[in-house]
Amino acid sequence: MRRPWLCALVVIVGVSCTRAGPPASEGSVSAVQVARVDLIEAGIRAVTSPSRLLYVQIKLCPGAGDGSAGPCTSALTKEEIATLARRLSDLSDDVRFVAGYEAIPAGQAPIDQPGRDYVFVSPPLELGDGMYWIEAGETCGGLCGHGGTYVLEEKDGTWASTGSAPGTGTWIS
Repeated sequence: MRRPWLCALVVIVGVSCTRAGPPASEGSVSAVQVARVDLIEAGIRAVTSPSRLLYVQIKLCPGAGDGSAGPCTSALTKEEIATLARRLSDLSDDVRFVAGYEAIPAGQAPIDQPGRDYVFVSPPLELGDGMYWIEAGETCGGLCGHGGTYVLEEKDGTWASTGSAPGTGTWIS
């Protein structure tokens, strides 16, 4: 007779332990899914300024900000490319997405023509507490470019870089 009661008690305790905790506060980062495209846009804006032509690398590679790019683990989706093309129009009337620097047609790269920028970013890294880091870099040809790891925070509904991540370096050429 004890066994059914014991089993029922185990089931009740198990169900009560699996209930979710209190709901996240309305509008908090954990309550709302952060769109990766918003973070990538913030990373691009951290390193680039208006130019005649802006090339954006579609591969997302760790180490992009410090020049030690490892294997590219993901890429921008078609939807992210369309969104970024629209949103980055204030930086250039001509935004083009390429697989990598080597995919830019001969004679059209930033090193060949002034006023052209090439931007590359890593996948965003979530740190918790509504903060992200992203590695980003920009080259405008030859010994012209910069990058690093940037802190991204949401302010007034927009994600933006608040500066270099603590303990990380930046590069300038």
